[in-house]
Amino acid sequence: MEILKQIYYYLDYTLQFLMWLVIGRVAAQMVIRNPNNVIRNMFIRFTEPLYNLIKKIFPFSRVPEEKRQTTWGVLDGFVPIILILGIYIILRPLIRIIVGVIIVNFK
Repeated sequence: MEILKQIYYYLDYTLQFLMWLVIGRVAAQMVIRNPNNVIRNMFIRFTEPLYNLIKKIFPFSRVPEEKRQTTWGVLDGFVPIILILGIYIILRPLIRIIVGVIIVNFK
C-alpha cells in the first residue's frame, strides 16, 4: 500500500508542476516580448505538447489569425484555462479516487 501512496504523491506533484509550468508560460509570454528569450522558450518547449493536445481535443480554443497580436493571442486563448481547470477539477480528484478505491479494495 505504501507504493500506491508514493505513486499517488508522484503523480500529484507532477500535475502541480505542470500547472505551474502553464502559469509560468502565460506570465513569460505577457512580460517577455523577445521571442528569442531563453526563459520564455523553455516554458514554451515544456508546455507545447500539452497545448497541442488541448488544441486537438478542443478546436474552439484556437486563436483566430486576426487576434494573434492581441493579449488574447499571446495567452493562446482558452488553452491555459482549460489545462489548469483540467488538472485541478478532473485529473487530481480522479487520481485520488482511483488510489483510494485500490487501497480500500486490497486491504
